[in-house]
Amino acid sequence: DEYGQEQWFQTIDSDYFSPTPNPYCSYRGKDIQQIDDGGYIIHGWTSDSGCGSGGDPFSFLIQIDQLGELQSSQVFSPEYSGRTILQTTDGGYLITNFLDDEDSPFHIIKTDGNGDLEWSQNFGFNYFHGKSVQQTLDGGFIITGEQDGSNIVVIKSDESGEEQWIQSFEMSGTQSGIQVQQTLDGGYLVLNHDDSYGDSDNIMKLDENGN
Repeated sequence: DEYGQEQWFQTIDSDYFSPTPNPYCSYRGKDIQQIDDGGYIIHGWTSDSGCGSGGDPFSFLIQIDQLGELQSSQVFSPEYSGRTILQTTDGGYLITNFLDDEDSPFHIIKTDGNGDLEWSQNFGFNYFHGKSVQQTLDGGFIITGEQDGSNIVVIKSDESGEEQWIQSFEMSGTQSGIQVQQTLDGGYLVLNHDDSYGDSDNIMKLDENGN
């Protein structure tokens, strides 16, 4: 509550899924958002090391109400690890995933309000970790993150996830785009973090085409 007292507590484990895809996995929530009905949506993944012999790891989507009671759950491709989640203007969800594999592209998933898959899209950036996603005024999406620990990448898609443009900025040191926002002029503001020579942040302004 407003005084910091615990109101409820829930543990995410295999009981949240039916049928249970892998009871031996360790569950890692990566992002949580409060949604329009006052409940919460949680996105995450299971670790390779925590799944033992029970099968492949997977990414998941869990919706809970205001008291933490399960409303729905979904399991997605075992090849990808969940990263960020966004409730979209149509009441559905956009999920970003990644896989540390040189042959595997960055991946986003769009679901409806029940977590059922509507579409998915791949982008040709391997080793890309999407750190922030926002819906844009035109109904599309803007995503930022880092590739290989030094390239800041910004991706713009339309409302169906189709690529409109991708910009990659090669920076010195260890750089990561950690937050992106659309600005009033239709461009974008990208907050970056550099932890190569002492922690520091910088801000980059782009126009509507990513320049």
